[in-house]
Amino acid sequence: MKRISLLLLTILSIEVFAQKSTYTDRKNLSDGETIKEFYNVPDENKFLTIKYANAIISNPILQTMGVEDEFFDDIRGKKITPADVIKDQLKLACNRIYTDGSINIKWELINVKEMDNFAKKVLKNHKVRKFLVNIVADILSKLCEHYPKDFKYKCVNELKECIAFVDNMPKHKYDIIGGDLFVDGEANYELGWTMKGFILRRIIKDKMPKQEIREHLNTLLKKVESVDVSNNDDIIYSLIINNELKYCVSATGSYFIINEKKVKKEPCRHNNFNSYCSSDLCLPIYSWAYNTCYPLNSIKKVGTNYIIDYGDNWSGHHYKVLIDRTGEIVYEEEY
Repeated sequence: MKRISLLLLTILSIEVFAQKSTYTDRKNLSDGETIKEFYNVPDENKFLTIKYANAIISNPILQTMGVEDEFFDDIRGKKITPADVIKDQLKLACNRIYTDGSINIKWELINVKEMDNFAKKVLKNHKVRKFLVNIVADILSKLCEHYPKDFKYKCVNELKECIAFVDNMPKHKYDIIGGDLFVDGEANYELGWTMKGFILRRIIKDKMPKQEIREHLNTLLKKVESVDVSNNDDIIYSLIINNELKYCVSATGSYFIINEKKVKKEPCRHNNFNSYCSSDLCLPIYSWAYNTCYPLNSIKKVGTNYIIDYGDNWSGHHYKVLIDRTGEIVYEEEY
């Protein structure tokens, strides 16, 4: 049994290290040398922005609701329409979906009465909700075709998790008090920011039937599962240093592998659906949140070891991690 387990572990380790990346860089570092520039995954989804933004805006019901009606936006200092917001946000989201993990239209960025009223009308209309779900299903399927296969697997897992959440709702008591979500009488602030929180608010505040939400999630799941990704790459990007240290960027975050062993520290990890909205004036299309996601700043070779520096001023967190050639963490600190 030990031999079988060791053989299986070896095979899995080799498969992880041999993952095929859409983009690959190779660098050689000498002792004491540092690398500070890393490849940025390009924005490649402009074709989705134009096609689907136009499809949303031309919907007869949304036209009647005033999707092209002008109002003055104090933030931009000019007149805009809900259609402008949809185009801007869909462009931003589609171009960042793989690494940021979100596609949503954030009404709250436009803090004006006209936009709020439009968003509420959209959220409360069954026909529009169904229409948007079908649009999203098409967007997700196109993204799954375009990106490495791990993107599809992430979508499938998250959608199944949301379906299970809806199915298990009768086992718990949910309330909204002062804008906060309560589960079985206890406040759950983290849940409020997730897609599950958005689902709960639609059920509690807007009286949206749970069965309708489940049907929408199933529509998305079936569409995504139908996409064949057998010939797609495994992950989006990898940087191979000295043919032993590999920095990988995947749909679930970023991680390091050294001499075929995965390092325990992960600068970026995507977890759970998230609407990225602090209010209900947001129409999440599809998204997940990252609990810890920090940019990689530098990699320095010190003898046979490597110092990995990641973090940013925005989060207020900076880390240094020293790893050896076996993938073990020799030292780590937050500074």
